[in-house]
Amino acid sequence: MLPRRVAVQATVAATSLMATFAFVMHWPCRNSGYTDNRFTSLCYSDLAAMFANPPLVNGDSPFGGQVPPELAPVPAFIMWLISQGPFGFLNNVVMMQLVIAAFVMWLAIMVLKHRYWRPLDAALMALMPLWPFVIWVSVDVLAVAFAAAAFFAWHRNRLVPAAVFAGLALASGAWTWVFLLAFIVEAARQERIRIALAVTAGALATALVCNLPRLLAGDSILQNWKWKAGEGSPLYIYTQLTAQTSVSNIVVTLAGLSIIIAMARWAIATPFDFRLELFVTAVVAVQMLTMPTIAPQSLTHLAFLIPLAFSRRSTVIAFSIPLIVYVVGVWMHFESKTPNGKGINDYLYGVLSILLWATLVAIARKAINLIRIQGTDEVAQSYAQYLLKVNHGEN
Repeated sequence: MLPRRVAVQATVAATSLMATFAFVMHWPCRNSGYTDNRFTSLCYSDLAAMFANPPLVNGDSPFGGQVPPELAPVPAFIMWLISQGPFGFLNNVVMMQLVIAAFVMWLAIMVLKHRYWRPLDAALMALMPLWPFVIWVSVDVLAVAFAAAAFFAWHRNRLVPAAVFAGLALASGAWTWVFLLAFIVEAARQERIRIALAVTAGALATALVCNLPRLLAGDSILQNWKWKAGEGSPLYIYTQLTAQTSVSNIVVTLAGLSIIIAMARWAIATPFDFRLELFVTAVVAVQMLTMPTIAPQSLTHLAFLIPLAFSRRSTVIAFSIPLIVYVVGVWMHFESKTPNGKGINDYLYGVLSILLWATLVAIARKAINLIRIQGTDEVAQSYAQYLLKVNHGEN
């Protein structure tokens, strides 16, 4: 097996290279103060928008007040801490980018420790081509990293850390509930459902503690739910092309939850052993297809999951390309709505969105097929071979 020192060096080098590439991509954005050519230069960033507007621009608390930011409590607190310094707007953005880069490095190290029998998988995850296009858009990496920590702790049977990290993930971005669902699925297969429910209860309690500043300030514990159809969602394209608004986002979202519940029941009943990250990947793909919006920052979740689920470089690259095209398409569609008059029209954007949906369906199908068919999962095969070598060495 590859020496651990080499694997660590490859992981650190890959993560540093990708973060550097993202910094270089955003260099023109910093020179323009994230105001000019935001879309044509792929410069749109929630980080810049948060630091440039109240309450963070004044260093005020993100909890309470007349204009609370649309941020979960953990990233809101981190950004508030940064805003307290004398650095100024652009340096605040760079500092938050460094925080996010540190979380990506943590992600890579966790994958390295979890995939000890496939030590280069961490470098593959860090080199996912989608990262530079989504990493600085929002703070979603924080939720992804905490969810990954909960996932890996669960697999090591470290239940208290799994509950705490899952709670931090919930307090950093609500999409991470799918990991709790995965824990329940695996526990049901192993007749450990009480343990999974206890971890879920611990996660909810941790999330509630993280939300205490928001509650004490009089804010709602839940972020404002955007039921209006947004970029990339099937309903948004439908309304853009037909001017019809009769179908409700709530109906589509409930349909998505029904599909996810059906997938969970199927996963519990399947007689085959499977890796839990395959189930999580399929659920995330379905959730994205049935949510009111498929924002570019939501692809951060797939930037972590795709390399973890599939591991083949060709598969990772094949899924990355249409996702990158979609991200660029979103920015160019936004640009078409500005006074500059550039960008792409609604019809071309609709085509790119359909390409995204096809990719999400392909991701979910591939993950489900790997669960359904024994003997085709390269990661599981390599783990079995590793165990044979270890047992042979012991004998």
